[in-house]
Amino acid sequence: AFYVAPLRAWEFLVGSIVFLGHRWSPVRRPTRLLLASLGFAFMLLPVVAFRPETRFPGFNALLPCLGAALYILAFNQEKGRPALPFGTFGARLGRLSYSLYLWHWPVFVLGSAALPLEAAGSVFATAALLLLTVLLAFLSYVLVERPARERIEWRGVPGARLIACAAVVLIAIGAHGYSNDGYAQRFPQSQARMIRYNSQTVAPFYRTHSCFLQPDEPLSAFDMKDCLRSVANKRNVLLAGDSIAAHYDWGLRSYFPSDSVQLLQLTAASCAPFVELDQAKVRSCNEMNQLLRAQIKARRFTGLILSGNWRVYSEFYGRRDATSFHDYLRSLLAAADEAGIPVLLLGPSLEFPAPLAATLFNYERSHLPAGKSFMPIEGAFKADDRMREIARSYPSVQYVSILDAICRARECPLKVAPETPITWDIIHLTPEGSRFVVAQLKPQLDAFLSRLQTAPAGDTEELMAGSGVPAPQNHLPSQVQ
Repeated sequence: AFYVAPLRAWEFLVGSIVFLGHRWSPVRRPTRLLLASLGFAFMLLPVVAFRPETRFPGFNALLPCLGAALYILAFNQEKGRPALPFGTFGARLGRLSYSLYLWHWPVFVLGSAALPLEAAGSVFATAALLLLTVLLAFLSYVLVERPARERIEWRGVPGARLIACAAVVLIAIGAHGYSNDGYAQRFPQSQARMIRYNSQTVAPFYRTHSCFLQPDEPLSAFDMKDCLRSVANKRNVLLAGDSIAAHYDWGLRSYFPSDSVQLLQLTAASCAPFVELDQAKVRSCNEMNQLLRAQIKARRFTGLILSGNWRVYSEFYGRRDATSFHDYLRSLLAAADEAGIPVLLLGPSLEFPAPLAATLFNYERSHLPAGKSFMPIEGAFKADDRMREIARSYPSVQYVSILDAICRARECPLKVAPETPITWDIIHLTPEGSRFVVAQLKPQLDAFLSRLQTAPAGDTEELMAGSGVPAPQNHLPSQVQ
């Protein structure tokens, strides 16, 4: 919407109407003064009223566009043009407008990046960069733009050839960068490490393709013997849920004492742990949830740690389905409660409106303001309150608020080390982030383990062969996150 020309076509249309309608521009000074003042006010209002969260462009772009149109309309005819400060200044500034447009972005981006981080966003820095933009615009207008209007050659070389040579150079630079996956060497190693994690690099920590299935993987890809192997004389704890559950595996596995706790894992990406919900869009989800319910019914473990993308599930299913998110979650908790299995219900994970690692990388590289990109999403806190209320209905359920454990007054950590963000995208924890969050849950985890008893290992393979769990009855829409 911001960059693509067709979505800005109406703005070009406004300017065209003003240009073609110059013959109807007012001549009387009071009318011109009124239009100019009104237009100037419309252009000034967004400067003081618009905020980072204001949606732009779209309807909000109408105000500055209409202001510019009225201002131009007021002085569109030479006859009777009053010698007003706005008129004279506006005309002169208009001649520099294209040069200002070309210069302001590199000046502010490179200038902000060159300044110390604490000074980049100050009023003085902004004023200095603005003055530099005007100076460069004036020089380029005098030395480049105006001469180019008078002749289109340089030292006998036609302008078309100069443009063609410049285009070839730019295409070569772009092709070389594309073939080499960018110019990573221009970044300090400390900044490059900020974005070292992605879905491939975290795969070993999440146990992807074995204990954590992707949406297109069948249940046959799940490593039953390794991921659900109970061990005699240990407290067997099952970690179940979607990718938000999987990102705790590394931290929990590092925290639990291996000599007394066996951590099992049953997770699938974009798969809400609700057996009553038909989630056919995720290939293995329905079977995984039936397997989870069968494991609970057969008491194949002594404790259950449950996690998921609760903010999305509560908003999506609570808004669209006849059966609500609360019903699905209560059904699962009731099944565990009936089986006498203690549940550690982990609340909504820390979630940001933009990928945290990339945003931190860009912020430290450019020093440009990040707006609300570092503020956690409000919906996660609302879902946290709702889930806390649900958990109170079940004595066997111990609810843990992740947000309360790691945030103070909704100020949440962005990094767990100078070169390591807590999440690598908007919500999924880095391996170091997983260990950090789990470390903050020490009192709750210790209390949960104290409730568990050691149990003999069950025969998991019998359960795999088929448990007779009925297929889901409700056919409701699913969402792939």
